[in-house]
Amino acid sequence: MFSYAELMELDGLCKEDNRFEKYVERLREENNQLLSKVTHEIGNPLTIIYSTIQLMESKNPLLKEQPYWNQLNKDVKDLSLLLHDYSDYNSCDSLNLEKENLFDILQTVSRSFEPVFIHNKIDWSFQVSRNMIPLMSSYVCDIVKIKQVFVNIIKNGVEALEENQRLWIQVPDLGEQIEGVTQGSEHLILRFGNNGLPIASNELNGMFLPRASNKVGGSGIGLSISRRIIEAHGGKIFVNSDQNETVFTICLPL
Repeated sequence: MFSYAELMELDGLCKEDNRFEKYVERLREENNQLLSKVTHEIGNPLTIIYSTIQLMESKNPLLKEQPYWNQLNKDVKDLSLLLHDYSDYNSCDSLNLEKENLFDILQTVSRSFEPVFIHNKIDWSFQVSRNMIPLMSSYVCDIVKIKQVFVNIIKNGVEALEENQRLWIQVPDLGEQIEGVTQGSEHLILRFGNNGLPIASNELNGMFLPRASNKVGGSGIGLSISRRIIEAHGGKIFVNSDQNETVFTICLPL
């Protein structure tokens, strides 16, 4: 897997020579095709294995008492989730665009995490400027994939927090400048912040690259999927982190 520096070098070579860009794009397409084939070929027998486990358990309830049975179930589920993540990664550039209410979507997704916030004793807030609601009420996007981005980022924030720490979601006011971008002029800015442990500076550049995850049950590609979805919509996503807070900022075109 390429490092961030190597990817930047490849990007520079592509800009210098269109022929180089053509071959890189061809390699990318072949890689996506191979990934689709692998996930499909593994996914089918895995579905059969999982169904067989469920059938065995229904006919033999005492299996639940076996010391490794629950672990077997968990391992199969984790592998299914991993394959699902890689399948999403391969298809996240393909969009089904419709006019949607982004305010409702963001509010619904954030509220769906309320049980998690309560259980983990996390203080959270949802702040949207009233001036921005009309701009968000009829936004052309792929609702399924945008929801996935919101879920990935909020979930990532929750996992970074301990009890009594804070997570916040904010849509800045019309005309406010964030990272040199003016809210509502040509972009819609959405921000997701938390005051958990800061991300090390040497890790920030690689946050959106597919990588092995150190989280239990994590595939390590959730943020990479989010970036590709936002970029497919013509937007950008970036992260800043210091001792006080970590903030993911999404800029979508208007």
